Amino acid sequence: MKRPAAALIAHLVLYALAAPLGAQAPTPAAEPVILSGRVTAAQDGSPLRGATVTLEALGLSATTDAEGRYSLAIPADALGRTVELRAESPGLTPSSSEITLAPGPLTRDFSLSFQFAETITVGSRARATGTEVQKAVPVDVFTAEEVQTAGAAETNLSLESNRQSFREYRFIPNVMVDISRRTTATTVFGREYAAPFGIAPMGLSALTAYRGDIVLAKAAEEANVPNIMSGSSLIRH
Repeated sequence: MKRPAAALIAHLVLYALAAPLGAQAPTPAAEPVILSGRVTAAQDGSPLRGATVTLEALGLSATTDAEGRYSLAIPADALGRTVELRAESPGLTPSSSEITLAPGPLTRDFSLSFQFAETITVGSRARATGTEVQKAVPVDVFTAEEVQTAGAAETNLSLESNRQSFREYRFIPNVMVDISRRTTATTVFGREYAAPFGIAPMGLSALTAYRGDIVLAKAAEEANVPNIMSGSSLIRH
């Protein structure tokens, strides 16, 4: 006796649904290997915050934290390779080391030394006489690249602390808000000013304008912003 067509179709549908259940499950992706370490100053062993550790061959980099520690996640397909690991920090001599990427946690520490690639000498004309006094003071010109790579003082701890502090602030868009009464006015030492910033102390302002300190003071008064007189001002306080 022949089976009805409907019954045959039902058997085929059940077979098609059951077939994937017997298929082998996909192999889970291999977990990355963690490469970590610490970057310190060679002189005293203090941690270097903000140092950059780079695996250029893999396009990976990390920045050290307040304790000088870094961490890099190495992809599983890179295991077995020998690559160059480089640590650098502004004002310090970079350090490189070859490392073979093997399974399991990897550790590599760095100790960076200060570098002095250039000496800047500042002189005076205290003993100059006659026309020598009237000559222009020599001016050194630094390019933008030189300024960016100059670094800060010693181990850059103050620089990195300031940078970390500013990272805690964000500009958050606030839409559909009435801004008709917004103001930048603020109170400093009991006095209200039109803005929370003003003119910082700038010595020898008279080099740019006649009685330059007074010019700056009048401008600050007109704009109603703070003005600080420099200790090297040519105008009596």
